[in-house]
Amino acid sequence: MRQVLMWVLGIVGLLVVAAVIAFLVIDWEERGEQLLSETLGREVQIGSLDIQPGWTTTVHVGGLKVENTDWAEADHMVTLGEGTVAVKIWPLVTGELEFPEIVLREPKIHLAKEGPDKVNWRIGGGDGGAGGDAVPDQRGEFPAIGRLVIEDGLLTYKDATRDLDVTGKLSTVKADASGDDSVTASLKGTLQGRPVMLDFSGGSMVRLQETDKPYPVDFELRSGETRISAEGTLTDPVKVAGIDIELSIEGPTLADIFPIVNIPLPDTPPYSLDGALAKEGERWRFENFSGVVGDSDLSGSVMLDNGRKPPFVEADLVSQKLDFADLAGLIGLDPEEPAPETKEGIFPDTPINADRLHTMNMDVRFKGTEVLAPNLPIERLRFRVQVTDGRALFRPLSMVIAKGTISGEAALNARQEVPSADVDLTFKNLSLKPFLKGSQFVQDTGGRFFGHIYLLGVGRTVDQMMATARGQGSIAMRDGAISGLIVEAAGLDVMEALTLVVGDDAGVPIRCARIDLDAKDGTLNVERGVVDTTDSLLVSKGNVDLGQEKFDVQVEARAKDFSLIDFAAPVRAYGPFTDPSVSIGGLDPLPFFEMGDQNDIDCASLISDAVGRQFDKDTKK
Repeated sequence: MRQVLMWVLGIVGLLVVAAVIAFLVIDWEERGEQLLSETLGREVQIGSLDIQPGWTTTVHVGGLKVENTDWAEADHMVTLGEGTVAVKIWPLVTGELEFPEIVLREPKIHLAKEGPDKVNWRIGGGDGGAGGDAVPDQRGEFPAIGRLVIEDGLLTYKDATRDLDVTGKLSTVKADASGDDSVTASLKGTLQGRPVMLDFSGGSMVRLQETDKPYPVDFELRSGETRISAEGTLTDPVKVAGIDIELSIEGPTLADIFPIVNIPLPDTPPYSLDGALAKEGERWRFENFSGVVGDSDLSGSVMLDNGRKPPFVEADLVSQKLDFADLAGLIGLDPEEPAPETKEGIFPDTPINADRLHTMNMDVRFKGTEVLAPNLPIERLRFRVQVTDGRALFRPLSMVIAKGTISGEAALNARQEVPSADVDLTFKNLSLKPFLKGSQFVQDTGGRFFGHIYLLGVGRTVDQMMATARGQGSIAMRDGAISGLIVEAAGLDVMEALTLVVGDDAGVPIRCARIDLDAKDGTLNVERGVVDTTDSLLVSKGNVDLGQEKFDVQVEARAKDFSLIDFAAPVRAYGPFTDPSVSIGGLDPLPFFEMGDQNDIDCASLISDAVGRQFDKDTKK
């Protein structure tokens, strides 16, 4: 709207210059065209010019045309069917402008932008790349206008940098309840291929000059299904400063805001947020907002600093009740359909839009006080994400889950052609029981898990990153039990083959356990797998193929006391994650331990070594 106001005043300025020329020359039209063309650096045509001199001089002009730049589509940047300007002569002596009345009929303004320094509204530069904006720097510099009437105005604005093309009506509305006329604009067009509509209403020109009073504005912007509405005042509408505006935004996903304000936000469920909009210099703030995103509440403040290159966003966000499914967009999932239909498997093949990480830098803190995750025992979530020159770093990242904690960091790096992602997590005191909540195994299953894992993957989708993953990990458990029903679910022979003894409580007691993993090219290899039960020592070896989403693991048992089933066959579990198979026998014995009686393992040493294990991260990006 700043450019629109600038050229409304520009038309008035042309008429004022024409009035001065009218006093000095007889051939008003020809001489006026020449002087205005030289002043603007553009060809100016005047169809008719008439003047009624006096202490308040009235200028009538018809058929005014101002040539456009050679690269813009429209032939003329400004045309005016006819206009009338009444100007007081005496204030001109002191350099002041007072217009009792201005009437503009059929003004047409065509604005265009093809780059940061390539705009058609700068005067004196010919092609729009030089010259200056003909608009006051201060609100108090605006001329005094008693009454402004705009009839049948037309405005077009094309911005190639934003793929924005809008056209609409420009007019003034007769006095409102306060007795003031208001300036209105109604624009329709497209923004990056989506329909866009803007309805704007501002205070009168009289209100614009009253520097001791805030200037009222009211607008609504619709882009596709996204709606942004604002109502309030500006202390300085010229500098867009002193903002006191209530802002409301709603739409199907926060990601759709990107074409409007260039802030990269994730895909989310439908949202609705209300808060206060403020501005200090180049810093915009959306403060004390609250609302909902999907089934989650969200509140906090967001700051956008356009003075930095690239722009910088800082935010503090809080959700008192967070539906974990509403965070799906952060890992590339469709919030409406967490399991993509285009592919069978557990890892999504949705492309990760990493290019947006180059749009601006960010520092966002998020806290989920209470997390609602029906299929995951997550209780609380907290993280800080910093985006710097194309790399997003989640650090610290922590959550309370299954009565324990997971903490560490994760990163998404788009500084190279193909993005990469890595996670470095430590988990402590996780209970197995909450993961089996509601199942028939929960009563006889337990234990606490500890460990540390580091993985790095490269790819344009989550499944590609998993298929290229490399890294290491250790997982340990103590004081646990596994339900005999779980083993029976795979077949009674499995229990016998592993010499597992089920007591009256139908649970197999586990003193401690540990699995060490090494990942290369998307395959997790089990370097060591040990499960120490009260009656047997289970050892395992195998691999998990993350790319093909399948596994092949062999398990053998070493009895601690002699029994008739001491020499039972090994067990093999294999197949895709979604449809595994189990077989018994037919495999070579595992070389971890010699046959014979086995002693209890030193569980304290086994677990502490797993938690404190340091990994080689030379390949970390």
